[in-house]
Amino acid sequence: MLLATYLVPGYFLVYFSFMIGDNIKTYFPLGSFANWFVTTVLTLIMVFLIILLEGVAIEKLAPTISSLLKIISQTIQQF
Repeated sequence: MLLATYLVPGYFLVYFSFMIGDNIKTYFPLGSFANWFVTTVLTLIMVFLIILLEGVAIEKLAPTISSLLKIISQTIQQF
């Protein structure tokens, strides 16, 4: 789940944050507090949605993940 929360979405969050800031520059000039604030709030909403999605995935996949971890643990113990 570390991949789902931190590693994979990191690049996309930076990219989408840049795109949001760039797209709203007609309403709020780049470098202004308003541009920064809107970009930050929308990025935090995206982070919240990613974490929510991860929570749902963990809830739905918990039995599968548990079984997989048991198989891996048994395999390692054989060595």
